[in-house]
Amino acid sequence: SVPPPRRLDRLVACYGIYTLEDDVEVAAATLVEAVASGWWYMSVMPGARVLLGFFTDSDLLPQGLRKNLRAWADMASRTHAVSARLGSLGIDAAALDQLQFAPASTTTMSRLIEPRIIRAGDAASALDPLGANGLATALWSGVRAADSVIGLLAGDDAASRLYEQQFLEGMTSHLVTQRAMYASETRFMHEPFWQRRRGVPG
Repeated sequence: SVPPPRRLDRLVACYGIYTLEDDVEVAAATLVEAVASGWWYMSVMPGARVLLGFFTDSDLLPQGLRKNLRAWADMASRTHAVSARLGSLGIDAAALDQLQFAPASTTTMSRLIEPRIIRAGDAASALDPLGANGLATALWSGVRAADSVIGLLAGDDAASRLYEQQFLEGMTSHLVTQRAMYASETRFMHEPFWQRRRGVPG
């Protein structure tokens, strides 16, 4: 049987997509803001739409948030940069049909290569979106997995062994960088969300 991926945290995303009024001009920029219980993400999408997301651990989400859009709007109003940008765009954070939820935890496999299996992309790992390198990793792993298949069909496993080694080394490097990135936010170092990413139980 195929072993399940190892989940390294409990990160989840809750998000909503807003449609802008026709006369609203918006810069194509992404905004990330740290708060005590996680971090916010705001980005322009095609079709005059804006995505607003909040990332935190599943056990730190306010109870009933899924059905309480006013609570969602109140959370957004307590931010600094995000609330200012919402206001400048004329967005009412509560003006959604519903909130969407998705897993966003970092996961990885201890083995990429098994008989008749070569993992790449999300089948090999899922990375914390704050690192913003998940797409690049997926593309790289897809190319290297293809090289591995070509080699194995020719009876040569050198490419597959090198791919697995480099992927696992890259994951180790990513996790070190991820911890350093979270540790650079010192305002909330005693909050459970940030303590966990410093290796402190919470």
